[in-house]
Amino acid sequence: MNVSTIPLDREALETGAIVFPVVTSLVAPECVRAELEREYDLKATGCQLIERGLNDTYLLTTRTERYIARLYRAGWRSTSDIAYEIELLLHLEAKGVSVAAPIRAPTGKCAHTIPAPEGLRQMVVFRYAGGRSVKWNADRGYCAGRLLADIHRATEDFQSPHVREGFDIEHLIDKPLRAVRPFLAHRSDDWRFLNRFAAKLREQVLMVGRGLGWGVCHGDFDAHNIHIRDDGTPTAFDFDFCGPGWLVFDLVIPKWGAMNIRRPEVWDAFLDGYIESTPLMAMDVASLPLFQALRHLWGMGLRARNAVHQGSSSIDAAYLAYRLEWFRKWEVTP
Repeated sequence: MNVSTIPLDREALETGAIVFPVVTSLVAPECVRAELEREYDLKATGCQLIERGLNDTYLLTTRTERYIARLYRAGWRSTSDIAYEIELLLHLEAKGVSVAAPIRAPTGKCAHTIPAPEGLRQMVVFRYAGGRSVKWNADRGYCAGRLLADIHRATEDFQSPHVREGFDIEHLIDKPLRAVRPFLAHRSDDWRFLNRFAAKLREQVLMVGRGLGWGVCHGDFDAHNIHIRDDGTPTAFDFDFCGPGWLVFDLVIPKWGAMNIRRPEVWDAFLDGYIESTPLMAMDVASLPLFQALRHLWGMGLRARNAVHQGSSSIDAAYLAYRLEWFRKWEVTP
C-alpha cells in the first residue's frame, strides 16, 4: 500500500475502517506457540519472546525440550536467503560440527510462512544450544577458535543453488555507502571523507583479496552467539548473517572481544585453536586491520538500512561522529 494514498477520513479512522500500514509488527507469543504446535505436532508448555532485533526470537518449551523459533522480519531475508541458511546448518550438522541446526516439521519443511500485518514472514525452529553464554578466557577462546575453524573447514564442499548476500566488495563497501549517504546529506565534508576512505579500503582489498581465504562465513561469530557446555563443548548459533566471503571477516569480532576486555591472551588462544584445526595463512592475519575497518563500514550501512525499522537514533549525530573519527584514526595507525 502506498502510504501517501491513504484517505485520512476522520470517521473511517475512528471506526477502524482504515488501518494504517505497519512497518514491523510483534507477533504474540501465544500465536507463535499455536502455530508451532500445529506445524510440529507437539505440546508446548510455554512460549516467550526473548529478543527483538533484526528478527524476533522466541523460546519454546515442552516437558522435555527447548527450541528457538526465529521469526524473520518481513523483507529482511528473501526465501532464497533463508533456504541457504537452512541448508548450511544442516550441512554442518551432518559433518558433526556443533551448531544449533533447524528441525524439520513432519511435513519435511523447515521454514513456515506466517501472515503478519506488514506482509508474510518466515519462521524457522532451531535446536536449543545447550550450555551458557561464553565468558572469555584463554581456554574458551581456544575452544571457540577450533569451532570457527571447524565451521570453515566443513563448508569447503558446501554448495547451494540459493543466492545469498555475502561479504564481497559490493556488500562491504558499495551497499553501505548507498545506505549511509542520506544520513550525511547535510555534512558534505564528512561525506567526501567517507568516500575517499572507502576508496582506499577498496584499493587495499583489490590488492590483497585474491591471496586471502574465501569460503562460507558465520558473519557474527561473537560470544553472544556461542554457548558452552559444562564439558567445554561450544555450540554456535544465529547464522542470520552467514554467507560467502573472505574468511578473515569472521576473525574480526573475536579479536575485538579479546581486545575490548584487555585480554590479548584470549585472542592468542583463539588463534591457536583455529590454526590447530585449520591452516591460516599469514596474509589473512596481516589483513585483520583492513577487515576491521571494512566491518565498521559494513556496520554503519547495516544501521542505516534498518533505521526505518529500529529507529534513526542508532545512527544519530553522535554515532556518526564517533565512527568517522575512528576511521580518521585508522588512516593514521591502522
